[in-house]
Amino acid sequence: MLYLSFGTSLRWFHFPKKGFGDRLMRINLLLPAMALLIAGSGWASDVFDMEPDWTYSITGMHSNLRIEAACLNEDAIPDLIVGNLFQEKLSVFFGNGDGSFYLAEEFLGYEAVWIESADVDNDGDIDVLIRFPEIEADSFAVFLNTGDGQFEDPICSQGQLSGQLDKFAVCNLNSDTFIDIVTASDIGLVYAMLGDGQGGFNTVLLFSDEDDTFIGLNCGDIDNDNDIDIVLICWQKLSVLLNNGDGSVTWNGYYGGFSNEAAFGSLDIGYLDSDNFPDIASAPGATMGENTVYSFLGDGLGAFSQTGPGWLDLGFPTTQTELNDFNLDGYNDAFFTGYSANLLMLGDGTGSLAFDYINYYLLYCYQTEVADLDLDGDIDFVTASDNIGSPFQIEVFLNKTISNGIEDSSSSVFAGSPTLEITENPVYGNSDVQISLPVSSNSSLFAYDIQGRRVAVLQEGFLAAGNHSLAWVTDDLSTGCYTLVLQTETESISCRCVLID
Repeated sequence: MLYLSFGTSLRWFHFPKKGFGDRLMRINLLLPAMALLIAGSGWASDVFDMEPDWTYSITGMHSNLRIEAACLNEDAIPDLIVGNLFQEKLSVFFGNGDGSFYLAEEFLGYEAVWIESADVDNDGDIDVLIRFPEIEADSFAVFLNTGDGQFEDPICSQGQLSGQLDKFAVCNLNSDTFIDIVTASDIGLVYAMLGDGQGGFNTVLLFSDEDDTFIGLNCGDIDNDNDIDIVLICWQKLSVLLNNGDGSVTWNGYYGGFSNEAAFGSLDIGYLDSDNFPDIASAPGATMGENTVYSFLGDGLGAFSQTGPGWLDLGFPTTQTELNDFNLDGYNDAFFTGYSANLLMLGDGTGSLAFDYINYYLLYCYQTEVADLDLDGDIDFVTASDNIGSPFQIEVFLNKTISNGIEDSSSSVFAGSPTLEITENPVYGNSDVQISLPVSSNSSLFAYDIQGRRVAVLQEGFLAAGNHSLAWVTDDLSTGCYTLVLQTETESISCRCVLID
């Protein structure tokens, strides 16, 4: 594969594919701003550095790692499940709580083309799910957690799946409270693997479109009816399947007009503007032509409108998209993983995304995980790289937002302004929030999670001037970073905190 840069327009030329570990050769003919996007380089930001904060070398080259983060043992610290495709190995790394990890256990003979985690058997422990590259009855395996981060022998799926798409999504598709799997094939088929609550699955065909090819998918409640829907990347468009409430789906139309025919791509469902309707960020990927980022704004009923033709010619097709508030400004951002790079684009609450950070490698990076790996309240990422012939390694990049000491607005308000203060930070369990109003006012105090979703209402209505103590009940909230926003008739201030479950 040969990569040429003509000004700011990036194009891909493909030689015959030799396998997952093909290297990329890049030649820059001109040197404008985008010419810095060369192998082993990129563009750093205030959120992430170019050099990793922690690395772990992997034996051999072209390891083609898949990575998933989850709390596997009983210490509430994120751990890693790493699949080494070419060495047919699955490794478990336990976290130290500071963004570093140590090898705890390995399973040989497993080729994981995609990894997810969920409590499959409803025992309160996080289990591991992988998909095999072969298209056969045993194409999925579930490793049940014994409660301390150790795993039983895997339970393999019994469903026959036609065609192939590496990625899958775990969710509760029907109403039985058990974890299900949604996957799709490259020949226009969508499957549901309905969980039995014990690690087994029953495969059913959800949807078929013989005239289309599915190259990416994700799940979420896009029509606000409290059940899980499915969005697929097809040739030059998105396809939306709405859940009927029982796990069956109804097609709700095509959306978008991608300027290329994609070969693989990724999307995530979240909130990009301020209307509280789920939106989509997508990078369809391509075999030829533009590798651009698109956003689709939802109407809350399952339909979407595309905003613009795409913002950036990435120079690489992507395999994974994650929406999260990485810079903690209250708006969702988009993190894209590609075969040769990781990209962060910042949101502003309008649906737009602005280029912020890119870190290039030479070898394919197929699955990256974003999570709070050092428990400081902001979102980090862990990836894999082979930087210009160096040993293949796992790399952790820690978010600098909180460590940089970015202040909350309440710490620098003018005299005579409202004040907002959390009694303790970090917050352990329920807490009290102190506010002071210089004059009587209609006011609201809401809590938002790191994805910009409102998770609690502490105050809404009239408050007299003076000091007030408000109870914040956090029983139903998980560990992470939260933002409290106090809005009066004249001002708005905010305060961040870390909740320890």
